[in-house]
Amino acid sequence: MCDKFFDKRLPEEERAKFKVLYRSQPISNQGITVSSRVTEEQRRKITEFLSQETPATLPILKRFAPKAKEMITASNEDCDEHYRLLTGVIFGWEVTNPEYLRKQKAN
Repeated sequence: MCDKFFDKRLPEEERAKFKVLYRSQPISNQGITVSSRVTEEQRRKITEFLSQETPATLPILKRFAPKAKEMITASNEDCDEHYRLLTGVIFGWEVTNPEYLRKQKAN
């Protein structure tokens, strides 16, 4: 999203003031997670509901993804590296247990 702002919204004279050092792969903008107390059947229903364009989903889409017609399902692999965004920052967390990381990769 930042590159879209930088490339499309900032005027050329503003962009010229910056030097881009690195462009990472894009990451998900937003995501919805549910508690482990939610059953697989309930998860399936929620996913099915949010993955279609209906009058009932329009207010949700308008709030969270105004240009989208539906939400898409993400896999665990889509979020594998996202923990790095908050690791070591003041409001984030630090994963220091290598065994935990191996288990996360295995799932």
